[in-house]
Amino acid sequence: MMAAVLATGNNTTTVIPLTQLEDAVLAGGYTLISLLALALNGAALHVFCSSGASLLQQTPTALYMTHLAACDLLLAATLPLRVAHYSWRPRLLPQQLCELAGLALLVHMYGSLFLLAALSGDRCAAVLFPLRPRICALRRHAKYICLGAWVLSGLGAVPTYAWRPAVPLPSEASCFDTYPRYVTQPAVAAAMGLCFVVPLLVVVLSAWGLLRAVGCSAGARLALERPAKARRLVLASVAIFLICFLPFHLVLLGYQLPRLPHVSLDRAYRGALLLACANAALDPLTYYYASDTFQQAVLWGCCRERTRTPPPPDTIALRTVGSHHSS
Repeated sequence: MMAAVLATGNNTTTVIPLTQLEDAVLAGGYTLISLLALALNGAALHVFCSSGASLLQQTPTALYMTHLAACDLLLAATLPLRVAHYSWRPRLLPQQLCELAGLALLVHMYGSLFLLAALSGDRCAAVLFPLRPRICALRRHAKYICLGAWVLSGLGAVPTYAWRPAVPLPSEASCFDTYPRYVTQPAVAAAMGLCFVVPLLVVVLSAWGLLRAVGCSAGARLALERPAKARRLVLASVAIFLICFLPFHLVLLGYQLPRLPHVSLDRAYRGALLLACANAALDPLTYYYASDTFQQAVLWGCCRERTRTPPPPDTIALRTVGSHHSS
């Protein structure tokens, strides 16, 4: 049996047993996520940034996806540390390094939330309001929206690690054995919850608008390359958003309820973190590799004999969800 430490108050800590099976599941999960996230996002980022796919860089949607891939890679680079911890629990890992990995996880989580909301809103706007001047002007400021997502996620994550344990931890504790102090701080938890709810509303409303357009608008159906595939991708994106990020924020809410046992919450917290990290591997499968335009860009970039003209840049935004109309 391994040991994990839970802070039960401002002045006490309690050691709770963790089974080797739990460690094995976490180590295996983080290993799989790390390998997939590094490979898939690394390849996607190469396509986005390569000269052969330069047309992809000219659309707001492609810009959001580039930043999302970079955000996922940031997290994937820290996951081997978690694999090492849960595999053999080395005692040589500095606590500061573990806290840095936790900070990267938060930056990834909320950076992804903001970028996914921006990406969903951009798709919806491109379908529903393709020619409105204000929408077109807003889409041209995508780089500033991406910058804002990084700044907000960074400024929001750093203060959470200002909370230090009030007492020294027992010798049994190491690295990721303790949950961060911010999960028991109501003000911090409320702010984190708000940063989840607002992007969730944007994603859900954007998905509803796209599905409604596919079902009710003949123009949207004509613009869509494959309406059935568009529906599946929209629903999949919402499902992945909820599966990956909702459990963490529900657990965060649970820590604010004093009657709930922290032993159960601790195990739920570890599982919720694993699901949140899984988003780094699921994003490229849902948003990049499922896109017909991305697949065509890869083929075009690999082809030395450029016998076929690549799709115009305005098609990128909507072909990601199966359409080709943009501003």
